[in-house]
Amino acid sequence: MPARILTPALEVLWQQLAGIPAIRDRFVLAGGTALAMHFGHRQSIDLDFFTPDAFDPQQVFQFLPTADAVLVAQEEGTLHARVTGCKVSFFRYPYPWLTAPETRQGLRLAGVPDIAAMKVVAIAQRGTKKDFFDLFRILQDHPPAQIKDWVLRKFSDRNINCYHLLRSLFYFDDAELDPDPLSLDGTTWPVVKAWFQAREREFFQTLLSPSS
Repeated sequence: MPARILTPALEVLWQQLAGIPAIRDRFVLAGGTALAMHFGHRQSIDLDFFTPDAFDPQQVFQFLPTADAVLVAQEEGTLHARVTGCKVSFFRYPYPWLTAPETRQGLRLAGVPDIAAMKVVAIAQRGTKKDFFDLFRILQDHPPAQIKDWVLRKFSDRNINCYHLLRSLFYFDDAELDPDPLSLDGTTWPVVKAWFQAREREFFQTLLSPSS
């Protein structure tokens, strides 16, 4: 397990969940923790699992380890819980994986293309500081045109409003209220904001150009 990406408690929980076939074989870890396992750019404090299939939240909750598991919230296709103080969530997410998930330390991880597309949509809904840090890291290796392609392919059955996505990438008011994530590569919030702001024209040209 890469050093410092997971808190000690989260690392123990990871190992426990990897030993539960009903979770290990059915769900894929995505979100910030999965991305941190790819890049090692920040510490993560929660686990977000996704599946395209319907599932019973109460049944999944019963699979969680230890008597310390606490049910936080549930509804159809969604479960939020805490296990030994760690947040763990499960979602039905009916969209195809762009790349085959890979196994790390016993759990399946989504690939960078899938996480990138999901991060853009998450920012469009309500961009957290962690989401901006994560997308910033992705964009160091992949240009905006590639991100746009991933979004349109992953959510091909949705009417994606690229203008709305674009505006959300430069709206920081909600994120300003969040605590800074623990960066492991020296990135700071002012650096992230300035990087996006300096490339606003490039993003406009890319996201609003006709897709091939």
